[in-house]
Amino acid sequence: MANWIHSVTRASSLRSPARLLFGFDVFISYARSDGTTYAEFLEAKLEGAGFTVFRDKRELNAGDPLSQAIVKAIRRSKRFALVDTVGARNSDWVAKEVETFLQFRKQGLIQIR
Repeated sequence: MANWIHSVTRASSLRSPARLLFGFDVFISYARSDGTTYAEFLEAKLEGAGFTVFRDKRELNAGDPLSQAIVKAIRRSKRFALVDTVGARNSDWVAKEVETFLQFRKQGLIQIR
């Protein structure tokens, strides 16, 4: 994992207010078809290190527009972790999430293979 994971001190009592005020440290984008297990593992490790994490856990239909909640979470995330699997490379949803992140930030995309 990236070195920046180890540089944050734990502040679990501030997680909820921090999300409301500052957004998320990391948005995790993945394909449910083959990336769920790693995305869950990554989420647990990041949260354990004190990061605020957004990982969408709902089933979404292909072709639907990104929900406002997801767009807002992407916009308010400092980093975007892409769990790069075959399923993710073939997912319209993942492509929309990446495109949305890059509209708002030019840095901070972390590709995990």
